[in-house]
Amino acid sequence: GSEEWALAARATGVEPLRFARVHLLPHAAPAVLAALATSMSSCALVEAALSFLGLGAASPGASWGGALGAAARGGAFPWPSALALGLTAGAWHLVAEALAARGAGASLPRAVSFDPCGAHRSQ
Repeated sequence: GSEEWALAARATGVEPLRFARVHLLPHAAPAVLAALATSMSSCALVEAALSFLGLGAASPGASWGGALGAAARGGAFPWPSALALGLTAGAWHLVAEALAARGAGASLPRAVSFDPCGAHRSQ
């Protein structure tokens, strides 16, 4: 299985701290970083939702949810705040996907282009 590298390292007498630093951390880091990036996306959305409902940050503090809630109460919709929130959450999600792909051993593309129709796919 995939634990053979760990058994081999332990069998050769590698000390526990060195084993953790050299063998465990490189394997665990991509998954941990991907989970952290996903959590950042979720935190941004949860904070905005709570602030929109009036349960988040206090009024003098800057908050996307607070800006959205204030505009909704005033009868307008703040497109810049909504767009910034969506782009930030989406960016954190893309970072998480890239980290997860890197941890799975997949090579990442040099550039990502948006092609919704798939017209420029290589055959």
